[in-house]
Amino acid sequence: MPMTDMNRTSQQTKAQLKWAVACEQLSFVLDPPAGVVAQEQIDLATAVQRVQAALEDLQVAFDEKGGPMLDEKGLEAEDRAACSARPPTPFQPGELR
Repeated sequence: MPMTDMNRTSQQTKAQLKWAVACEQLSFVLDPPAGVVAQEQIDLATAVQRVQAALEDLQVAFDEKGGPMLDEKGLEAEDRAACSARPPTPFQPGELR
């Protein structure tokens, strides 16, 4: 059964929100908006640590419910198929994937 917003646990929702915030913080560090003073933002190492912690929370939250299991590359079967169907695009500076 596909995962929908309606059958997610509160732990899964919290993990997803933590992931979204951590990714936004990392994006902000990598490409800060004009006028932001360096002292007002977190450093790159802290941003990366937050993303890693959020990823671990996601893995725990979804694995406990019997959600999709990820392979060694962090991909589900349908993601692997989609990735292999199209060539990779080059990374552009300031782009967060």
